[in-house]
Amino acid sequence: KYKPTSGEITFNKSHEEGTLITLNWENGYVIQHEVDFDAVDENSMLISFTVSAEKINYGNSAYEGLWPSA
Repeated sequence: KYKPTSGEITFNKSHEEGTLITLNWENGYVIQHEVDFDAVDENSMLISFTVSAEKINYGNSAYEGLWPSA
């Protein structure tokens, strides 16, 4: 059985120290996940995912859906 998760990802600034933005979620599911790797290209790895969650915070923005209780 699948269980909802909470998670957080911190995106760092690319050319200096520090946090660019933070994404976190509560009561959510990763519904899609993909990894692309190309050893020749300078941007050799791309990781993408889709999160469906009841609560999502992205920097100063927030989303709160109304999900039915179990």
